[in-house]
Formats: sequence, C-alpha cells, structure tokens
Amino acid sequence: MPLEAPDLDTRTFDQLVEAARARISSYTPEWTDFNHSDPGMALVDLFAWFTELMLYQMNRVPERNYIKFLQLLNLELQPAQPARTDLTISVNPEAANRDPVRRGTQFGGQDPESGDFVVFETETGLDLAPHNLAAVQVFNGVSYERVTEANADDSAVYAPLGLNPGPGSAWYLGFGTDEGVPAGSVIPFPGVITLRVFFPEGQGKPDPVSHVPQLPQLTPSGEIERLRPYLEQLKALLSAMEVRDCPPSSQWDRERASLLGQLNELLNRRAPRDTSQLNLRWEYRSDDRGGEWQRLQLVEDKTENLQLKHDGYIRLEGPKDSRATLEGAETERAFHWIRCRLASGSYAAGQAPEVAFVRPNTVPVVNLTTIREEVVGISDGLPDQRFALRRAPVKVDSLLLDVVEPVERIEPGTDRGASDDSGNGAGSSDDEEAGRTRRWKRVDDIRSEAQEAEVYALNHNRGELSFGDSIHGRIPPSGSRLIAREYRFGGGRIGNLPAGALAVPLQNIEGLATVSNLRAATGGRDEEKVEELKRSAPGKLRTRGRAVTADDFSSLALEVEGVKRAQAIALAHPAYPGVPVPGSIKVVVVPDTDELAPMPTEDLLRRVAAALDGVRLISTELHVVAPHYLRLDLGIKVAVDRSASFEAIKLGIDREIRAQLNPLERKFGLDLFPTEFYGVIQRVDGVNSVLNLRLNVDGFPHPDLTEEIRIPSDTLFALGKLEIEFEIFTDN
Repeated sequence: MPLEAPDLDTRTFDQLVEAARARISSYTPEWTDFNHSDPGMALVDLFAWFTELMLYQMNRVPERNYIKFLQLLNLELQPAQPARTDLTISVNPEAANRDPVRRGTQFGGQDPESGDFVVFETETGLDLAPHNLAAVQVFNGVSYERVTEANADDSAVYAPLGLNPGPGSAWYLGFGTDEGVPAGSVIPFPGVITLRVFFPEGQGKPDPVSHVPQLPQLTPSGEIERLRPYLEQLKALLSAMEVRDCPPSSQWDRERASLLGQLNELLNRRAPRDTSQLNLRWEYRSDDRGGEWQRLQLVEDKTENLQLKHDGYIRLEGPKDSRATLEGAETERAFHWIRCRLASGSYAAGQAPEVAFVRPNTVPVVNLTTIREEVVGISDGLPDQRFALRRAPVKVDSLLLDVVEPVERIEPGTDRGASDDSGNGAGSSDDEEAGRTRRWKRVDDIRSEAQEAEVYALNHNRGELSFGDSIHGRIPPSGSRLIAREYRFGGGRIGNLPAGALAVPLQNIEGLATVSNLRAATGGRDEEKVEELKRSAPGKLRTRGRAVTADDFSSLALEVEGVKRAQAIALAHPAYPGVPVPGSIKVVVVPDTDELAPMPTEDLLRRVAAALDGVRLISTELHVVAPHYLRLDLGIKVAVDRSASFEAIKLGIDREIRAQLNPLERKFGLDLFPTEFYGVIQRVDGVNSVLNLRLNVDGFPHPDLTEEIRIPSDTLFALGKLEIEFEIFTDN
C-alpha cells in the first residue's frame, strides 16, 4: 500500500478553546461564566494560543525532514529563468558617428503592473546600419509590389518572394529616410548587417518537432516514395476497418496495430529537408561596378532560406560602396537597396515563405545583469568555507571564479622563485603583489572530488559558494583572495515585459535614436517553490536522466526553460490521431505565459525536443507538439440586486470562469460538464442566481447543458467570447 504521511495535529485555536471549555463543567462545575471577559477564559485563550504555536512548529517537522532528504539527494530549487526578446534600434541618419552596440550593453523598461524597472542585456554585439529600413517591395518574377505598409504593421503577413516564387523572384529592402535619399549618393555600410525576420505568431499551431528512430534503410527511399500512395491507402484502410466480434485485446487487433506501426515507420522515412537546391543570393547596387548588382557574402542565416521560423536572424557582409537608386515600384524615391534573390531552385508547393516583418539593427536581449571583478572574500584556510556573492540568483555556468593565492617572499640567495608546473611564476615582483591566480572549477558535488581538486560548489538561488575540506576538494590557502571575474544574475516573471516596454538605453550610444521591443519578452520564470519541488521530486528521482515511460517524458520536459506544463501520451502520433502507434510518444507542451491560450513557439518546441532526444530510447519515436484548444463562447444572464455593481460582477464572473478553464492548471483531456458554470458563477459576490446559460463549442451551439463536452487527451479549453446580461432581482 502507498505510504501516507500522518497528520500530527491539525487542531486550530478555536477548536482548542472549545475543547477546554467542554471540560470545565466536569472539573469545576461552579465555573459558569464562559465569556471572554472572564479571567479564567482569558487564561484558556492564552494557553490555547501557546498550544497552537507549538502544534504549528511540531507539524513542520515532517516537512523539514522531507526537505533535508531532498538536499541529501542533491535536489535543489530550480533558479529563476530570465525572459528574452529582441530589441530593435532606430538610428539617427544625421549623426556624425555611430557607436557599435557591444555585447552586454544594458537597456531597461518598466513593468506596467508592478512599476519596477527591469534591466536587459544584449546577448551579442551589433553594428548599426547608417539608415533605417524605409521601403520594402516584392518582385514575384513579373511585377513589383510595394509592401512597406505591410512590413510596418506587426499583425500583417506577406510573402517576401511572392506567392509562387521562382528563379528571379526577389525581396527588396530599401535603406534611407521616409523622403528617400539623393539618387546616386554613395555610402558605406558597417562590416556586418544584422536583419531580424519576424515570422507570424498566433496564427495556428507550430508544426510538431519530431525525432524518429534511425532505422536501417531496408527499402530505398526512392522506392518508398514510389509506393507511398499505395501505403497511405493501405494504412487508411486498416485504420478505418471495423473489427466485429473481436475484443480489443484479440490477436487480430494486435496484428493490425503492429502492421500500422510498420507502415508508419515506412511512411516517416522521408529524406531530410534538402535546402542545398535553394540558392538565395543577397546583393546590392555597387558604385564600383557602375551601379550593377554585386553579391554580398552571407555570414549567417538561421532561417535556412526563410524556411525555419524559430530564429529569424540573418547576418550579411556590409556593402562598402552602396549606390542609391530608383528601383522597381519606387520610381520617385531613391534608396540604398539590398535584395534577396532566388537565383535557382524552388520551394515545395504551398511552402512559399511568409513573414510578418523584417527589421535591421536588431539584437537579442536577456533579462540578466553582468557583474565583474567582485571581491567575494578572503580565505581563512579552514575546511568547508562558505562565501556569498552580492547578487542572486546567479545564472547557471556564468560565474568565473579566480583564487589569488598569496606568494611567500623569497629570501636572497635561495632558488625558490622558479615557475611552477603550470607556468605561473612564483617569485616575480608581479606575483608578490598580485599573487598566483588560478581559475577554479564549479562542480555539482564536492564530495566526489579528489583531494587536490581546485573546485567549488555554487547554490545558484542564494549565490552561495562552498569549498572543500582537503579530503574532498582543496581548501583555498589562507589569505587567498576570491574574485568573481564575471557572473550574471537576474530573471523571474517580472522580465516578461509587453511589447514596447523596453525603451530606455542605460548607456550612451552615439547614433541611436530610439529603441523598442516589437514583441513581448517571454520565458521569465520565478524561482521554483518548495511545493513545486516536492511535487516534481519523485519524477526526478525516477527518471535519473533517462526517459522510458510517459511520466518520464513529462517530468523531463518540465525541466526545460519556459515550459509550464507537459503531458506525454504513449502510442500517439500527431499525424494519426486516435490510432495507436507502437513505439511513438507525443509530448504536449504548454509555455509559461499569461495568455488565455498559451501556445509554444517553434523555438521552445525544438528545445524540448532536443532535451528529450538525448534521453529517449533509440527505438522511441518522439513528437513534441503544441496543445489543442477547444474554444468556448458563453452567454450568461444573471439576477442581481438593484444596488449591485454591474462592473464588479462582470469582472468577478470573468475571473472565476477563466480560473475554471485555466490551461495552466486544468488537467489535459478533462471533460467538462456545462452545469459546472452554474456553481462557478454563483460564487461571485452580488449574483443571486443564474437565469440563462448559452454555450458554443468551437463556434457550434451546445444546447443540451446536461451533456458533457468530451475532449482528447492532448486538448485544453480556452475561453473565447463572454457576454453577460443582468436582470434586477425582486422578491415578487
């Protein structure tokens, strides 16, 4: 039977007073005044208060023991996770100089809810282009189309190479001012131009990210493609076939499931995406060549020819002599043009790239702050020393710790001054002043280290460093200075700033006009709570870095930064819903955001898939997908008192219904009885009764409120439209 922790004593103050009062008549029948003003009752209240305090401390003993056991197992609270976003910089074209944005440059913004000021740092460096992007147009192989307004609208979507791109289709990016620049003018661009391509978000679900077993190629891939139509027909036939007079566990049903699994393996053996046939060429108008197009060197393309949508950074060699020209549909304004031309190859049918907008001078930023050259402390030479950094929580693996050991003075005439084995001189004047500097290594467990290992352990949440005892791990010599050369701290949900909130540069950057995050910062998560660790500890102990069961996949997916919930479904394949597929597992991921229907980004799906791919069995087919949401539209009519605040009741009903359907809390696949809403609504202060309830499920009426809404195991509910009507309650 399962182990259950006993409740030591859960009596409250009122219960203790009542128990003592019940015994008074048995021991002192002459005591008849039980009012709180009576001196005897005052003593009863006092002793009950002391007893409640003692019970509280006693009841915490099992919790303390549990936490101590977790510490013995080296399970710590997950540190706060930083939010991330992209920061777009608008330049001042009139500036005489433009400073580069260096890695670690700080920008800030105010959290609209708390009012706190939040600091972000750039993850990479950035060379600023001399002009902003002022004109965008598309050449579809036949005609030019201006898409400048669509590119400026964050919610618009357009095809940068046309709806059916072929050789010659091109995407034109014009740099300059809104009025254009003088035709024929020549300017140099910086060494590297950074473009951030923003892909549409919130339009449908991202595609599943899959890792399939690397099976031996028993059948040539070309033969599979030739037989694919027949295999698909056979699979559909087996899936739709009704097995009469045979229980689900029959031999026929098992054979059918096995055959379906083999067919899925064959049909999934697609050749990897081949982007080598697509030749996208970046070019500019070169003054040296009389205004002819000249090729630009592609430094980096994380979109893989505008096909991958999880990271849209493209970095190009900057033109050295860009000539401003009139181009395409821009017949009156000249710009410095950079174009992306499809030189050869073609996209698959229906796979033409679509973008929301593109921005130059954009850099990724993270909600962290870097601290450099912090003196942590001075060693006293004793074992098991502990020191604390000034700031916490500390980002994992960001601390660079140097131990500067004191150097003994060398007496004249001795030979103790030669360099040691590491090459660090031990007798020079510089060493006498600064000492011998050694970079110590962070480890998870000092007790597993050798005697002379120069290591330390770090509690990231508290920023606390601990050292060895000369049995396990070396002790920093007495008088050694501990210097944190660099570390980064920060994180938390406070960093999830909305779009446009990050707008303050904290350093002077010449040539900068304005800054803004065009999309909200996401991924910020507070430090894990003790209750959360207690819930997740059994899963962590069970998996031990290896995923076998569905629960293992769920537990390990939750450890990925940005994941709030994860549901693993065995024998499930996203391409074949409702069909058991042996060897396949589907992991549904819900991100840690405040949206009504949280949808993971493709980047998050890929990170989860990469984390699980390293721990799955080689025969397991893994699919990481976004959740399905079933939209519910509600129409409610309630009776309220004449003096009630309609606005307060609206907010209360909205809050209670959202809590009932909260996708961050409600179980996956939990069916819903519409009658649940009656109790939820009547909990709101001011509501006397629910007069009418109308319900639409994914746009279709659900008239029978006694009929439950059944959903698959990968589905959650999302509240859509909520309409509330009021009727004044009367006693008549």
